[in-house]
Amino acid sequence: MQDESVYLGLGSNVGNRIVHLRAGLAGLREHGLRLRAISSFYLTEPDLRSGSGEPVEVVGANHPWYINCVAAVDGAPAADQLVELCL
Repeated sequence: MQDESVYLGLGSNVGNRIVHLRAGLAGLREHGLRLRAISSFYLTEPDLRSGSGEPVEVVGANHPWYINCVAAVDGAPAADQLVELCL
């Protein structure tokens, strides 16, 4: 375990986004992570720009907005272990 805090950005744009985020946060706790703080949930417009930063027109595509938050984790494991827990 590290002595430092890490910050995880979480987001969902599928189904019941808030339920998915809350389930993800609960799953992190169930895997033994100590969540010191969780931000508010924010509605975020999808970024439909190409890799060059230019806007991309996607005809007929429906891109739901995201709901995002950030969780501060105290005493998180090493990065590779944290990624495994998050997946």
